[in-house]
Amino acid sequence: MPQKALFGPEHFEELKKYIREVLEELLKKYLEESFVSALIKSLEKINLKIIEVLEKHNMVLDEMCKSLEKISFELNKIEERMENLERALHGITLSLEEEANTVVTSILKNRGFEVSTKPIVIDEEYEFDIFGVFNGYVVIGEVKTRAGPKTVEKLVERIEKVKALYPDKIPGKVIPVLYCLRAIPGTVEKAEELGIWLIESGFEKTKLKL
Repeated sequence: MPQKALFGPEHFEELKKYIREVLEELLKKYLEESFVSALIKSLEKINLKIIEVLEKHNMVLDEMCKSLEKISFELNKIEERMENLERALHGITLSLEEEANTVVTSILKNRGFEVSTKPIVIDEEYEFDIFGVFNGYVVIGEVKTRAGPKTVEKLVERIEKVKALYPDKIPGKVIPVLYCLRAIPGTVEKAEELGIWLIESGFEKTKLKL
């Protein structure tokens, strides 16, 4: 009768099972006590950092929003002031145009000419504040609050261009006129040189040449 082996395959299986159980228990204990704990602490730190960054980001956004609101408020105030200024300037310009045409008409009538001047629009590019036709003459010009030598030169250029483009609009000898509230130094001399009738605040600074 054969003898039973003292250490057979079944003993190996039993050992393997025991070792596996021990290792699993060891891994379980490692995961539960060390790795998981460390992981949780790391995740908590990361979460706190994320919250800190987001809070700072929100603070920056809040400050930016407040700054933008202030800028928007100031821009609205500036826009309102600009609109008021534009309306005021428009009123001044209209009043000055009326004054200029009244003065020009009065001077011409005092010299025996029946004429009434007014603004005229030639086209989208060319319009003049003073315009009137009488006795074979065409008085045409602009109104400025402040005039200088360049203003005089530009007026001459504009009139010459209109004469070339629209000869039918200028049915007579041209009397170029510039009416202003204030003429800076050099304006009178330039007006005399180019034959411009210059009127400053109701007073003739150059002679009307007919």
